[in-house]
Amino acid sequence: MGSLLVVTGPPGAGKSTVARLLAEGAERSVLVEGDSFFGFLANGAVDPWLPASRDQNEVVTTASAAAAAAFARGGYTTVFDGMIGRRRRHHRRGRGGRHRLAAPVGMTHAVRRRRGGTGCGCPGP
Repeated sequence: MGSLLVVTGPPGAGKSTVARLLAEGAERSVLVEGDSFFGFLANGAVDPWLPASRDQNEVVTTASAAAAAAFARGGYTTVFDGMIGRRRRHHRRGRGGRHRLAAPVGMTHAVRRRRGGTGCGCPGP
């Protein structure tokens, strides 16, 4: 069983940069970019910020979460990069699995963690 790290936050906060650094720091890793799942909608897509997109966004979020979970179950260190709904912003631990919920952090902090976590005051990777 691998692990799942969720990097979430508002647009422009640095999620993608931090997620990429974290994924690059693991020997066997997958980077699941949640926003890319909106690109799978072939017809009838609603802009995800509109109120009418609620059901669509739920389906897309569920699909991206299922993909991330499958990679983690397959033994990969899986980094999920994306926004998640308010109701989903809680920490869950799957059966026998590990995952963490992370907020975007400054680049210096992310690089320190990638290099071993020393001097940043946070738990190791």
